[in-house]
Amino acid sequence: MAAERLLSKIEKEVRKIRDNPYRCHLYISPEKMRYEYRVLHVDNYSLFYVVEGKSVEIHRVIYARRDFLKILEKSD
Repeated sequence: MAAERLLSKIEKEVRKIRDNPYRCHLYISPEKMRYEYRVLHVDNYSLFYVVEGKSVEIHRVIYARRDFLKILEKSD
């Protein structure tokens, strides 16, 4: 039940960024990254996404207490 509630919250927030993709702040990294990530926080999770024209691509969903930079560097 908890997982379903979390997924429902995430889906609701993703619909909001689909309609207004620039509403979330940019993730400012101390390292140069290939993508200009925006970050959306939902409960204890952070969704990192990029805006490509009129579409939004979610690249990562990371538990908030993890080391974002380390994870993003590996995938970027």
